[in-house]
Amino acid sequence: MDNKLAKTPYFEVELIVDACAENFGQAPCTATGEPCHKTRKTCRDPDNYSVVPKSYKLCSAIENFPRGQDLIPCITDVSLAPTSITGGRGLGSRAKVTVRAQDFKHHDRGVDPYFSERSYDTSRGTFFGKWLARNPYYQARKAIVRSGFLSEPYDPSFLLTQHFLIEHISNPSGRNEVTMTFKDVLKQVDPKRAKYPAISEGELAFKCEVADDWISVKQGQGSFYQVNEHITMGAEILRVLDIDGDDLMVDRAQWNTEALAHSVNTKVQQCKTYIDENLVDIIRDVLINGANISSDYIDDEAWEQEKQAWLPNYNLTALIPKPEGCDKLLNELMEIGLLDVWEDSEAQIIRLKASSPFRSTIDVIRDPDFVSGSLKVSDKPDLRLSRVWVRFGLRNPLKKLDDETNIARGYALGDREKEAPEQYGDKRAKVITSRWLQDDELHRDHAFSLTNRLLSRYKDNPKMFEFRLWMGRSFLPKTGDVIKLSVEALQDVTGAPILKTCQIVERSSDLNQGHMKYKALAYDSTINGGDGDNSIVIATNQFNYNLWLAVGSPPEPIELSVFIEENVSICSRSAELASFVIGNFAPGSLIRMQNRGAIKGAGGDGGHGGGRLLRMEIIHGERQPAVVEFEKDATPGEFGGHAILGAEGVALYIDNEDGLIAAGDPGEDGAFDLVTYQCVDGVCDVPEPLLGHGGRGGDGCLPGKGGDGVYQGNEGEDGLENELDVGGQIKSGAAIYHPQGRVIMEQDGIVLGRIEQLETDNS
Repeated sequence: MDNKLAKTPYFEVELIVDACAENFGQAPCTATGEPCHKTRKTCRDPDNYSVVPKSYKLCSAIENFPRGQDLIPCITDVSLAPTSITGGRGLGSRAKVTVRAQDFKHHDRGVDPYFSERSYDTSRGTFFGKWLARNPYYQARKAIVRSGFLSEPYDPSFLLTQHFLIEHISNPSGRNEVTMTFKDVLKQVDPKRAKYPAISEGELAFKCEVADDWISVKQGQGSFYQVNEHITMGAEILRVLDIDGDDLMVDRAQWNTEALAHSVNTKVQQCKTYIDENLVDIIRDVLINGANISSDYIDDEAWEQEKQAWLPNYNLTALIPKPEGCDKLLNELMEIGLLDVWEDSEAQIIRLKASSPFRSTIDVIRDPDFVSGSLKVSDKPDLRLSRVWVRFGLRNPLKKLDDETNIARGYALGDREKEAPEQYGDKRAKVITSRWLQDDELHRDHAFSLTNRLLSRYKDNPKMFEFRLWMGRSFLPKTGDVIKLSVEALQDVTGAPILKTCQIVERSSDLNQGHMKYKALAYDSTINGGDGDNSIVIATNQFNYNLWLAVGSPPEPIELSVFIEENVSICSRSAELASFVIGNFAPGSLIRMQNRGAIKGAGGDGGHGGGRLLRMEIIHGERQPAVVEFEKDATPGEFGGHAILGAEGVALYIDNEDGLIAAGDPGEDGAFDLVTYQCVDGVCDVPEPLLGHGGRGGDGCLPGKGGDGVYQGNEGEDGLENELDVGGQIKSGAAIYHPQGRVIMEQDGIVLGRIEQLETDNS
């Protein structure tokens, strides 16, 4: 083999555009006269135009290009701006390919199917000049780019093959040069190309009054709408219950809007509604039904695996009242789900991956693997965060997201130590306002987890690694892969080498050098995924902390160290929920917790007072059956909340020296009072007042509320925050509720409340 040939970069470009399957003038084609060129632009019988793909193959204009392969040697230059991802912060850059080719005189042989039947000189004009005139509808058709080095004999399987969509092809310039631009399929989500829901053309045919439950759209427009979907008219959201031709039966004043009168010609816009749908399924819907991307690009099995492993309960509810750019919707979803979506141009599929360092198979790249001198390590201070605020619970979908009065709730989390002068000395805040998270328990958990995960990953300056690997290497990671780096430049404070877990955010090739170029973004060292050295530090107060969610939802068994700093309080917003939840770690996981703070359960609410008022009637000396004039049952006090809730099959080692773990106390039961009074021949005694007192709320980090009294019964007192007893009551929460796993207390400290299945380590 010619060594010079083996070292020469080589490219092929295959343009796949539409052509007609029929033959000119032969049934079903009824055209006559000058034959077409089997393209839609030149078709003389559009009713019988039948689409099939047709390929035009171009290659590098080099002396030794492969003969006998229907290749046209005209390519002079190819440049590629690669796909890049953001590590769960929204859509990254989409790939873009720029190809320059030399135009040339061409005789049309092998290109024009009716070359021999032409009445004109077929040698006139140039290849690209005539091609563009015949194929103006090339946009969004496929382009295949193959790159690498030529082999002898020629074998295209040795070339790197990538798939794109044609964006633009310029007319030949004064230098007889043509420029072609290709982009990946996610270009289709750009707002100029795709809005979701689609713009509705419907308008009211008649005036709609406030009390009307049927509306009429103009003739033929009823088919634009769907039963059980929502519509908007002005400032009102309605739900379509039934459709009869152009008449729509509607449920008025939906999603916190008011029923209004609407005039003739009012725009009737169909909405897009998601009710309790998984984040991954919503992204799929936006891509396929919003951006009109073929479902062939979605690897359903891989997406489902990712959903079940990382986002099984990430269900969302939202109403999109007007057409929005698909890119905007995807950015919102990716940001709250901390995941990446990008096209793998080699596999010709769209990939989805949750942002987490905990992957079951991770390859290690070491110093000898790099192209010598190629490694560069830099801090990315623009990505650092010291405060995260998630605002959610949109009251009215028709109002703006940035309207402060339209948001029901917000969770804020900060790391003031990182902002202190002795550390970074400044504030880096991120505010996320989400239409997808409603003000309910499930979505509050999502919002809380989001603040924790963002701050955990980005509280220190993330490191970016740029390096090169030789193309001939057996393992070449791809965009989105999670890897570990072991290089001399990565050391701890003692100079000892450390492993760094990173995600490949960009990959491109340098054929001239024979290198693959990479950019990799590191995960924060406090959740570093290192060999048996996973750790997380909790330095700020927390509510309903879920450890599994906070460290990225690892699917495989891991060993994890947790350090809770001094003066940190971990509490619960409800006695029904544990304050510190171990979460869904895989059985076999081992959690080592060092607690220097306070983990306290919430107090249960006190029970409500009750009572019964009986009237005893005596008429003419005869006692009548008792009459119940009032009756209300007293209710028991609520159970206190658990401080720590374990997980099945997970071993939990706790060093609680100088720490506090305390169960929430239960609320007291409401009191029941019975009052009886007598009436004799219509003359009644004055009854004593009912005194069913409410129960006192239980003590806890969030004290229980006192129960309501009945009639003149007193309300119970609220519990106290710092008066937890030893949790001896039968309805107290557990200090540590871990019935399906092992608990080993290495240092007791202060533990108030029971511990399920305790094993004591006195070593």
